[in-house]
Amino acid sequence: HHHFRIMELFRKYLNTFVFEFSSTPIRTSQNISLENYITSELVFFYNNKVEETGYLLAFQATGPDIVVRQMGSKLHCIELLCVEAKRLYSDAKREYVTSGIARFKKEEHGAKHSHAVLIGYVQQNDFIYWKNRINLWITDLILDASQDPRWYDQDKLVTTSCAEIVEFASTSLRRTKDPIVLHHFWINLAT
Repeated sequence: HHHFRIMELFRKYLNTFVFEFSSTPIRTSQNISLENYITSELVFFYNNKVEETGYLLAFQATGPDIVVRQMGSKLHCIELLCVEAKRLYSDAKREYVTSGIARFKKEEHGAKHSHAVLIGYVQQNDFIYWKNRINLWITDLILDASQDPRWYDQDKLVTTSCAEIVEFASTSLRRTKDPIVLHHFWINLAT
């Protein structure tokens, strides 16, 4: 149940990350548009926070994705959680759904886990706009009988928290594994 502890770290520190990231002078318009750059900064931030907490965890950036591992020994680093990061901006097309949620449905990410995380970097519009937009895209996929695996209403985002950070949840049926619960954490990185 390490994923609950890791999600608590996201809940506790994501706002601090937004503040620190947004106040960094080297944050240029070119860097902010690079998903991998934002993700690498997030990983650096969280590895520092983990050191403060004493948890034996390590965050590792692999492109826009993050793998959280348990650090016990150098030889055995168990993967505890898979995280996918996506920018939400005007030209985002449907990447949050097609290369975010869909990767978990198709077991390309998180195949050995029952929970996973998507982090949304909201750079234009607001959280409500993107939630509605993403759920409309999912509705389109539900109606498309050629989709494999199929999409269902439970793939849609449901708000679970509007406190310090906005959090949604969805449940996706997968090809061969049991359903996966996706926890969506969105942060406001609008310039």
